[in-house]
Amino acid sequence: MERSLPKPLVCLDWFSFSIHADSTPKALPPQFEEEVLGGNNIFAKRAIYRYRGAKVITILSKPKSKILSEDICLVEVANRWLYDFCELESILATMFPIYRVSNMSRIDICADFECDEATLETIKRISSGAYYIGGKKLGLVYYEETKGRVPYCLNFGSVKSDVKWKLYNKTKEIAATSPHCTKPWIKAYWTNHGLDCSKIWRLEVSYHGEKFSDSHGNYIGTCDLYNTDLHRILFAEFYKFRFKVKERRHSRKQNDKEIPFLDIPETQEEYVDRPRAIVCGHYDDSDEARMLLDRLVRSYDGSVTLSNAVKIDTVLLIKRICTEYGYFGYVRERFGWDFECLNPRKVLRG
Repeated sequence: MERSLPKPLVCLDWFSFSIHADSTPKALPPQFEEEVLGGNNIFAKRAIYRYRGAKVITILSKPKSKILSEDICLVEVANRWLYDFCELESILATMFPIYRVSNMSRIDICADFECDEATLETIKRISSGAYYIGGKKLGLVYYEETKGRVPYCLNFGSVKSDVKWKLYNKTKEIAATSPHCTKPWIKAYWTNHGLDCSKIWRLEVSYHGEKFSDSHGNYIGTCDLYNTDLHRILFAEFYKFRFKVKERRHSRKQNDKEIPFLDIPETQEEYVDRPRAIVCGHYDDSDEARMLLDRLVRSYDGSVTLSNAVKIDTVLLIKRICTEYGYFGYVRERFGWDFECLNPRKVLRG
């Protein structure tokens, strides 16, 4: 009889992105507080913003390196609010009526599941090398201080990789933290979804990079990440293409047997980004960036006399505006441009 696989609960556990300094709050609304602290090795200033006494975000600003743009700021969302996106979006909309997102910095998407004996056995075999993850090198492995070498944390992916995986005993991690760092909202989240808090493991994928898109090539904007359905879809795609458990049988790995691990249903859904120019804002006919974008796309589409150099420069500028203001969906819907058209190396093929 085929065993049933664990059904995971998908959520976010880290969310950070960069914005421009002219977007930071000038005057805070009621019930918001600001605490200015010293920076770190990269940024000179660190400001913590609280709502009704609870930390919401941290903004790092004034970069020390001349390589970084002077007005760039890094926004880190407090972990507590990643488990309540409805309230988070409302809070950020109040703090930042309009702000310009520069790039995604880091996002961690997690799948929490109840670990039974059969699943733990699979984890043991991964740690021993009998099983492996296709395309990902096994990194550091931590074991319980008991007989039998029972692992409780496994890491996958190189330091330079933009996608890293971590498989670990989340219940053990929370129990080992100090009382003021136990993150009770996580246990409440598990309980509300019917999970047994005493045996939860977490499979976590951490993505670092400036651009973020799904497997269909659709650009994912920061505002789109408030959509909890999108979290599930994105994790399913990461899991399908980048976390395949295989049994080591042959020297030719393509013949190795794939081992079922989690019950992650394959989704046929395609997430299309919402056409927003700015987070918590809307398109406006007077928007200078949009008007410039319209002129650039029309000049490119309507001219047969542009030189190759001008064509490439035009596409690069269009791509920069789309990245800066989240206009990829707008360009696709209004002008029928595919993302392939925004690749300068492919401009000259048509």
